[in-house]
Amino acid sequence: MKNKIKLALLLGLSLSFLGACNNQDTSSNPDIKNESTVSESENEVTDKREKITENKESNQVSKDKEKEEVDNKDLKTSEEKQDEENDENQLDQASIDKDKLFEEIKNENDKVIKVHMQTNIEDTYPDRKENASFIADPVYDENQNIIKGDTKKELSNGYLQEIKFVENDDSRAMILERQPGEEETSVSDVKIESYDIKPDYHRLVQAIMDMKDELEVSENADFYKLEIKDKAMDIIKYVQEEYIINVSDLDQDQIEKTIEVEIDKETKLLKKFALGLKPKVKELEGNKLTAETTLSDHELGN
Repeated sequence: MKNKIKLALLLGLSLSFLGACNNQDTSSNPDIKNESTVSESENEVTDKREKITENKESNQVSKDKEKEEVDNKDLKTSEEKQDEENDENQLDQASIDKDKLFEEIKNENDKVIKVHMQTNIEDTYPDRKENASFIADPVYDENQNIIKGDTKKELSNGYLQEIKFVENDDSRAMILERQPGEEETSVSDVKIESYDIKPDYHRLVQAIMDMKDELEVSENADFYKLEIKDKAMDIIKYVQEEYIINVSDLDQDQIEKTIEVEIDKETKLLKKFALGLKPKVKELEGNKLTAETTLSDHELGN
């Protein structure tokens, strides 16, 4: 089978880049005064009576202990049942609130006018690995359209490109570029007519919205975590354009897919998007592709 799995970044300007048990001794040693007026036989009777009393007390203690263990067991069983019911209620609640949560996520992220993005990609083959990193600081208008954004791209083969916009001028940028195998860099002053980056922040948020029905929601103290369901199939289509993914000649069920999204619990802002693709066909054994975009320093508009 002739096939490739590719992931790349596309940068604007028509340039493709791709407990512990507390033991306490409670025994006491009281002073016992022996009286010589008690006969030996009376002492023996007294000893027998004391032994009987001790046996009775011991039996009673044993029965009390057994009862306590049974009560504790019943209590534990009751608590476990209550925990299970609580878990079920939480799952039901998560299902009920999912639409509301996604609506809040979309509304808050639509307010983002500037963000720092860092994408790292690793493309694994049986005989080698290829890496790429892409840093961007896009600026958007109130309609989520990109205005400008300084970027830096580095590939494992030595390629480097930096784009820096001229201050107070959204139509001009300086491009610094170094080709693989070379030490010198070239600098160009270019006029920008249209500008785009991939992955783009707002399109990535929209992709998450579009795949909502394919995602499961969990949470911890800091984040909402979104992951694709086990039976999710055609989810690549939602991010194919943003990450320039080509999986031609492979069916969806021939690809092992993972997507993990982190949403800040307090702000509802996107903090991470991670993607993994691995073919399940023998001919492509050893191939794997991973990409992770982290997002920080969000600035919100009015």
